[in-house]
Amino acid sequence: MERFVRMVAPTSAATFVLELGIVLFICGLLNHIRDIIMNGPDHGTYWNNLGDAAFTALPMCTIALLLIAHLNKLQSSLHRQATRDDLTGLRNRRWFMGHCPAEFGPKDVLLFCDIDHFKRINDTYGHHIGDECLQAFAQHLIDALPDDVFPARIGGEEFGILLHDITESQIKQIGARIASGVMLDVPDNQGKRVTASVGITQPTGLMSLKEAFSFADQALYMAKKAGRADFRIFPTAPSASSNLTQQMPSPQGALTA
Repeated sequence: MERFVRMVAPTSAATFVLELGIVLFICGLLNHIRDIIMNGPDHGTYWNNLGDAAFTALPMCTIALLLIAHLNKLQSSLHRQATRDDLTGLRNRRWFMGHCPAEFGPKDVLLFCDIDHFKRINDTYGHHIGDECLQAFAQHLIDALPDDVFPARIGGEEFGILLHDITESQIKQIGARIASGVMLDVPDNQGKRVTASVGITQPTGLMSLKEAFSFADQALYMAKKAGRADFRIFPTAPSASSNLTQQMPSPQGALTA
């Protein structure tokens, strides 16, 4: 039924008129066939039968198409609420879990990232700045990832990302870019760089969903333990990290410690 509604629902005034015309044509044709069966050679013309059918069908078909269009909007709204995070506009945990494979293979990469010292931002500047931080970081993730990759907010200041068929160098580039963070405007008019810790797992063989999540969590913990603003890959040997806290000069008051 959902697929039928998506296919039939008019999306503009032009498609509404077109679909209404098609429905009236079909109603006229059916009425004409009925006239032929019932009256034989004495049946009326198609146009007469169309006019007779349209008298009843036009208001009913108009109402039906309006209801289908409304139902389509409701379905789209419910789907968005079920799969999107209201604050950031990213996919949510429900969507993320539904798109995770039951088994991870060598072509699958799982990233967990966590905004560094997010509680400090809330405590220092207030929750409204914390919300702005989440929104800014969500856009940062979108900018850091390929167009066909959709990050998800999986809880609080934590985000999950699924990648497929990418090289090790691309994984490192993405991890480093995400960890570098984003500048945040705060009330004291001084820019704060909000960084992230990133945990990455890329199986060398088959790995269960539970194992993949556990390894990504461990990699995230390793990045935090190493000083944050960084990424780690686990269970493969930890690669040379981006070590962003040393390579990137922190702006005044940057939240990277």
